[in-house]
Amino acid sequence: FRGMLEEDSEVGEASLQNFWHRAGWLVLLLFCQSSSSFILERFDFLIKSHPIVIYFLTMLVGAGGNAGGQSTVLVVRRLALAAAKVGKGRHDSSLSVRRIVGPEIWVGAKLSLVLFLASFLRCAIFKVRGLECLAICLSMLAIVFTSTALGAALPLLLSKAGMDPAHAGATIQVIMDVSGVTLTCVISCAVLGVHPGGEQLASQSSTVVATTSAAAAHQILRSHGIQEVIIKQTPVSSFAAVVPTGV
Repeated sequence: FRGMLEEDSEVGEASLQNFWHRAGWLVLLLFCQSSSSFILERFDFLIKSHPIVIYFLTMLVGAGGNAGGQSTVLVVRRLALAAAKVGKGRHDSSLSVRRIVGPEIWVGAKLSLVLFLASFLRCAIFKVRGLECLAICLSMLAIVFTSTALGAALPLLLSKAGMDPAHAGATIQVIMDVSGVTLTCVISCAVLGVHPGGEQLASQSSTVVATTSAAAAHQILRSHGIQEVIIKQTPVSSFAAVVPTGV
C-alpha cells in the first residue's frame, strides 16, 4: 500500500512538472505571436488602400501553419523511431539535416505550386483579379515553401538544443503566423507598388504642395503691391479673389 502511495506521488509530481513546462512554453509562444499586431500596424497603409489582401490573410497564414505542421509531424515521427532503434542498440544515420530537410524542400516547392493554383482558383471565385490576385498567389507560394522547410528543420534544431522536439508542432504555428503576416505584407507592397509608410509620405507631399502654393501666392500678391497684412489675413483659398485681373 505504501509503495502505491509513493508511486502515485511520483506520478503527480511528474504531471505537475510537465504541466508547468507546457504552460511556460505556451506563454512564451503567446508573447511571440503578439508581434504580428506590430507588423500589421507597420503596414497600416496597405490595409487601408487594399483591404482585399487582408481578407485573405487568414487563408494564407493557415495554409503556412498546416504545411509546416505536416513536415514537423513527419520529422518528429522519424526522430521517435530513431530513438527506439537507439534503445535497441542500433543507430539511425539518416537523421542528418541534409537528408531530412533536403527532400522536404523539394516537397515544399511542389506543394507551394499546388497551393498557388488553389489560391488563384479561390481568387477567381471571389472575383479578385489583377495585381491583388497576383499578390495573394505569390504570398501563398512563399509562405508554403518557407513553412515546409522550417517545419522540417525545427524539430532537429530543438533536438540538438536539448529540448523536446514535440514542441515544434506549436512553435511552427506561431512562427508561420508571424512570418506569414510579414511575407504577405512585404510581397503585397512590392506587387501593388505600395510603400509601407505611404500614408506618411502622402501627408508630407500634401504639406509640401500646400506650402509651395502658399509661397507662390504670396509672391504674386507682393508683385502687385498688396500689403503683407492682407496676405496674412486672407486664406489661401481666397487668393483668386484677391489677385487683380490679368495675373
